[in-house]
Amino acid sequence: MITANAPNAPIILVATHLDQRRELIPLDYLQEKYPQISAFFEVSSLDRQGIGALYSKIRELAANLPLMGKPWPEKWGEATSELRKRKQKFISRTELMNVFHEHSLDVDESEVLAKYLHDLGEILQYPESDTLKDLVILQPQWISEYISKVITSDSLLNTKVF
Repeated sequence: MITANAPNAPIILVATHLDQRRELIPLDYLQEKYPQISAFFEVSSLDRQGIGALYSKIRELAANLPLMGKPWPEKWGEATSELRKRKQKFISRTELMNVFHEHSLDVDESEVLAKYLHDLGEILQYPESDTLKDLVILQPQWISEYISKVITSDSLLNTKVF
């Protein structure tokens, strides 16, 4: 999901239940497959062992994210809040731009905000795709859940593709 939604996002792998069991994690394999893995931590949910170091790494990586510390105009926040309140799972790109226009964003600001919201995982949009350019997903988790259902479907798992 991270690779699909935020391909440049740093990844921190966290193995929990350190005090109960120690699983062998194929870290070399995972780092080769996902080069954006930045760190690996083993933590205990019971005695909080390793939690402090994990928090420190999260703060460090978050501070270096491209959008961190950038000014966020009030009208951007208002437009984003309106999108979050909507019950729809998706809207058209025209509807998205109308929301931005209602909050006094011009065309250039609207494009920047749409990109930022996509990069932050707030929405999914693919304006460069002929097939998906008019679709904006307001609830990215909804898409992920349905993709998981398809991938783990018994009928799909029992179908021989090749």
